[in-house]
Amino acid sequence: MIAAFAGLLVSAAPASAAGDARYENVGNPGWCLDGDGGSAYLHQCNAGNVFQVWTVGNSGWMEVRHKNSGTCLKALSNNLVGLSNCGEWGTSWYAAGRNGWVKFVSDAWGSGKCLRPYGTEQGGQTTYGLGVFVCNPDRPNDDPYATDIVPNIVAWRFH
Repeated sequence: MIAAFAGLLVSAAPASAAGDARYENVGNPGWCLDGDGGSAYLHQCNAGNVFQVWTVGNSGWMEVRHKNSGTCLKALSNNLVGLSNCGEWGTSWYAAGRNGWVKFVSDAWGSGKCLRPYGTEQGGQTTYGLGVFVCNPDRPNDDPYATDIVPNIVAWRFH
């Protein structure tokens, strides 16, 4: 397991995730949203890694654009997440968050599916896949009653 638990830090950071930023998974500290133009995945954070820079809008529904390739996060029909041409169906996300973190809720395949990595509970990988899973966008945690997932795994801290 990458991280047993990581609490949400309350900071003076703005609630907006707009502009260029890196997104560290709250449930897996030290692991960031990454991509190579065709795939999106979780990888160890590296401040110098240009593949970990993303551009998002101001608020509400927006695209999450991979700055290096210009492609966008896309929720696929198999509940996985990849990168594809911006503007395609499945590339629209709703950003919900506060105090330096955000959740990305997809508009694809019904409402309430959040971006989160999978496989991190087993550890031992250099990268982990991303998927969209049912969540409650009003709470910072995925299902708080579940025992088989890392707490706060749907929240992303932006830097």
